[in-house]
Amino acid sequence: MFGNDTSYVGEDRIKRIRMDNDFKDLTFVVKSNEFKVNKTLMAASCDYFKTMLYGNTNESRMSTIELKSTPKVAFEKVVEFIHNDKCDVDSIEEKNLIDLIGLSHEYQFSHLLQYLYNELDCEDKEFSVDFYIRLFDLSIEKQ
Repeated sequence: MFGNDTSYVGEDRIKRIRMDNDFKDLTFVVKSNEFKVNKTLMAASCDYFKTMLYGNTNESRMSTIELKSTPKVAFEKVVEFIHNDKCDVDSIEEKNLIDLIGLSHEYQFSHLLQYLYNELDCEDKEFSVDFYIRLFDLSIEKQ
């Protein structure tokens, strides 16, 4: 009668978890900016957050976590990606894009890295020579 397609139900629940502020049970503070997030969703995104938030760490017992050396714009894009499965990189400055790629490496967030590299591979995107040098340096550093 109703069919066997339950994918919509699952997708709807995940969307509610991502978007509903009532489910945001953790706050990250980056450069005095607060990012309210769902702890479980963050942990499910990559092993870095899984270990931080559910491992035997001080952060796993906190409701507010300050990330002192994290670039604000890059972290904002990480959270945007986790909540939307995409992030806008067209309007981001090259320096911030390099920061985002570096943060994705640090977090071992392979899904986001693949997304970013696919975005960079578009023919209509143009970057400065300095950007490519910094990207090359970053790739050597992260090997």
